[in-house]
Amino acid sequence: MDFRSMRTAEGASTTQSGKRERFDQLHGGGTAAYDETHQNFWETPMISKIGQTSMLRRREVLTGLSAGVLVSAPLNANLALAAQETNLSKIHQPKEPGDKAFIARAFEMRRRAEKLGDQGYGAVVVRDGKIIGQSWSRVILDKDPTAHAEMAAIRDAARHLNNRDLSNAVLYASSRPCPMCEAAAYWAGIAEIIYGSSANKAGPPKLCR
Repeated sequence: MDFRSMRTAEGASTTQSGKRERFDQLHGGGTAAYDETHQNFWETPMISKIGQTSMLRRREVLTGLSAGVLVSAPLNANLALAAQETNLSKIHQPKEPGDKAFIARAFEMRRRAEKLGDQGYGAVVVRDGKIIGQSWSRVILDKDPTAHAEMAAIRDAARHLNNRDLSNAVLYASSRPCPMCEAAAYWAGIAEIIYGSSANKAGPPKLCR
């Protein structure tokens, strides 16, 4: 406790003591009588009713807040879903979705990487027949040794969905993902990896290989 707090506490104690002494001078009975009178004041019907009313109002406010949370929960979920749809609408979807089209998009990402002066790799993440994330290699562009095309595509998908869980998604890559990227796909919950111009199926991602 600092000096100011000590002075405040001391002043409060002195004031309370002075009230007790003044009560004793006027009414007698000592500090016990003062304490009893002080307690009785708070137990009077009017004061008790004020306290009960305050409690009821507080309860009504809390109930209202709880109801608001319950009502807003589905609303927030709907807003999040709408935001996902808006985000995904920014990704150009192939006219005929399928392994061939998604691998073609991965190679399109690869060509973009080369055009921008980065390493020649590209990848896309697909779920329910829609591309939810895509990227080219960004190692040189971002000066980030972990920014492989597959890693960047997984991050892009998570941002679009606002969710790190990419369960049931498929990772399409222009070449076989490295162990780091495959581990990232594993932790994201991706179900399958398909790579190369021939759409080779590598199966579910493994944590270590």
